[in-house]
Amino acid sequence: GLGDLLRNWERADPHMVRQIAAAHPAGAHVLAHAAEPVDVQAPDTAVMRHVIVLLREMYDHLVFDLGPGLNGGRLEAVRMADAC
Repeated sequence: GLGDLLRNWERADPHMVRQIAAAHPAGAHVLAHAAEPVDVQAPDTAVMRHVIVLLREMYDHLVFDLGPGLNGGRLEAVRMADAC
């Protein structure tokens, strides 16, 4: 899932994303963490920037659940967000 993508971000490509994303019949794709509680550190800025650029090339719309706090990669995601 998402953890795999973040751990392997340097080799992430559209093929990897398609393999790990869960597809909903309505057309949405979800990159989720495992169902069990996991202590996951926020990705750093370079990781988040790379992942967002990759996902923007693949999808028209992105929605992130960034969790608590705005530091590192989470803050980068907010900076990269399109304002409507």
